[in-house]
Amino acid sequence: MCRDTTRMRRGRLTSLCSTCHWDRYLCMWSGGTVKQCTEVSASIISSRNKQLGSYGVLGEMLMNILGEWCSNLVSPNFLYEPMLIRESNAMKQLIIFLLIGIWLCLLGCGEEETPVPTIVKDITPPTIIAVNVQGGPIPVNTPIVLVFSERVNLTSAQRGILVRSSIDAETIKGVITLDKGGLEVKFTPVEKMTSGAYVLTVLGIEDSEGNVLMTPFSIFFSAVEVDTTKPPADVMPPGVVSSTPSEGQSVKSTGSLVVRFDEEVDVTSAQAGIVVSGVEGTVEVSGVVAIFKPQKPMAVGKHTLAIVGIRDLAGNVMASSLLIPFEVIAPLPEITPPSTGRPSKGGVSWEAENFAARKGNSIQVLKPPLDTADSDGKAYRITEASGGAFIGNPNGGAADSDGSWVKYEFNVPKGGDWYFWGRAIATTGSDDSFFWMIDGADADARAEDNDKTNIWDFNEQNNCPLGPACAFSTNWLWFRLSARVAGPFPVGPAGSGIDYANPIPLTLTAGKHTLHVINRESGTFLDWFFATMDKTFDANKTAPDLRTVEMQGKLAATWGQLKWAR
Repeated sequence: MCRDTTRMRRGRLTSLCSTCHWDRYLCMWSGGTVKQCTEVSASIISSRNKQLGSYGVLGEMLMNILGEWCSNLVSPNFLYEPMLIRESNAMKQLIIFLLIGIWLCLLGCGEEETPVPTIVKDITPPTIIAVNVQGGPIPVNTPIVLVFSERVNLTSAQRGILVRSSIDAETIKGVITLDKGGLEVKFTPVEKMTSGAYVLTVLGIEDSEGNVLMTPFSIFFSAVEVDTTKPPADVMPPGVVSSTPSEGQSVKSTGSLVVRFDEEVDVTSAQAGIVVSGVEGTVEVSGVVAIFKPQKPMAVGKHTLAIVGIRDLAGNVMASSLLIPFEVIAPLPEITPPSTGRPSKGGVSWEAENFAARKGNSIQVLKPPLDTADSDGKAYRITEASGGAFIGNPNGGAADSDGSWVKYEFNVPKGGDWYFWGRAIATTGSDDSFFWMIDGADADARAEDNDKTNIWDFNEQNNCPLGPACAFSTNWLWFRLSARVAGPFPVGPAGSGIDYANPIPLTLTAGKHTLHVINRESGTFLDWFFATMDKTFDANKTAPDLRTVEMQGKLAATWGQLKWAR
């Protein structure tokens, strides 16, 4: 159906049927029936309305004008107008083509234009970022790896990479492959190379866009035979693993400074290269550890530990110097544990340094004053020891639990229950234990908690002589002999064993016995051993009578000489 519209023609308003479907008339003009052409028109109009989009108003106006014109052309009056009667078939075809052209234009212009993205073409050629043959000789037949700035073409790489001997220009055959998504090119020799000089040449490498590396790249390198039956030569410089003090840490004025390296270092270079600004001192070197000991107390304030030019045993020099700032603080007053000083009423005791036999060198005989540090790097000084000596393994020395031991032989005058004490220094939870074994063979003295050996803890939860707080101290304290659950002295796991009011004894026969003390944790020190049959005796409240000594092979004391009270 047609709807009425109003349009201006020659100054007058004329009501016309302006929405007649002109495409239907084109169809009828071509010989179709009214029904067929109406169906065709409906289909085309539906498609047209979808295509016109935001230009629908303008398109509809054009459709109305064309439809009216088409209606006039095919109306019955058309046959009686003189000019149109004389119109040729060529004119009809021309009109049809014009209308089709306008229709196609409307279809093409119905959608809004979509901006076409701007594509920037890659015109930058690839560049070489790195080559693994730089910086020194390589073992023969080592694959050569080139790293490029962008992905490269494999064919161009196979064509443009060449390895030749720089002596006779002989070409080295190899297989070229891509790795890392085309960013790396690997040249793998397929024939055995010999020791000598070579040159790598790169030219004409293309990236994925066809840009070509036009500037020739050449690098000379050498290849050497490697004896795989011998360990590789040491070419790595030494490095510092840790230092005491570390950066910003504080130490006492008399404290030693400890530097640990990742390999053994040359003694001469360490003595010359480890210095402290404004402080005179000596440097002792043992394997990977160097200790700077000031000759005089260092002034309170800020200092710098310099580590420069240290060489390893192969002659490799530290890659860079190391400067460690630290601060010297005023010494704190020594706190002595409470003691009445009253001698005990008997017992057996001996100096820790008076052992009968030893294995290994980790447990050392040491003399005060000794400047050392705990496992946290905090420095302190041991100022005295009974008999002028004691034993231990200072931090920074030998490894923990390495199997070293010392053995004591002693006599007890009477069989029964004996309660053992040890005078020790234990400063942290990592500097507070030895292994021990009573009356065992040397072969069984192992750094293990098993059915023959046990662990003697100091200031752990199962052995706190100053109360449950387990206050660590840099002073000598007396500790009861303790053990954990596994050994022959079943005190129980840490935290449930020692009861100072009701301790567990060792039951011994009268006569000779042995005690092995085995290295477990460095930074732990022993000065004196004491054994008594007095269960209630507390060595921290009443000082033991250290003259009651009986050491097999050390002192020629007789039973009558022992101050033993029954």
